[in-house]
Amino acid sequence: PGTNAITMRAARGTSTAKTAIASGDNLGQLTFRGWDGSTFFRGASVDFTAAANFTASVGPTDIIFSTTNTSGVYNSKMKIAADGNVGIGVASPQAALDVVGTGTSSAIIAPRATTGNRPTTLVNGMIRYNSTTALFEFYQNGGWVNYTTVSDGRLKTNIVPVQQGLNIV
Repeated sequence: PGTNAITMRAARGTSTAKTAIASGDNLGQLTFRGWDGSTFFRGASVDFTAAANFTASVGPTDIIFSTTNTSGVYNSKMKIAADGNVGIGVASPQAALDVVGTGTSSAIIAPRATTGNRPTTLVNGMIRYNSTTALFEFYQNGGWVNYTTVSDGRLKTNIVPVQQGLNIV
């Protein structure tokens, strides 16, 4: 069977004298609009934009997801950059996942579940909130480790009891 595809093609120049795509050029867009009673209002889109100049062997492309909020403001919300970094709320993601929020949206929620629902495919560096223990936990060196702010006596040395501690202060 053949491959079904939607293909969008873009070039600079004219149909008879094409030139290479330059950084920032739009390669295509999927736009979703809804009828508001008088016109089709843009609700969301996915843009495919050149991240750098295209050459015979390289065509770096960013994918940008945009939506309209309840106030009618339309802007980008998420970007998958040509280098693979994903940004939410940030135009130029600087890490594999770069999340920026402000005000009441200035937090992220970590994956959360009970001890019995821990992932079965384990990889060092996993982070989750354990709702059974009410603690964050990390998977490292073959086991789950709880993050706690409680002082750990196992890590202390030369511990001596304090007599009449208030007199020392």
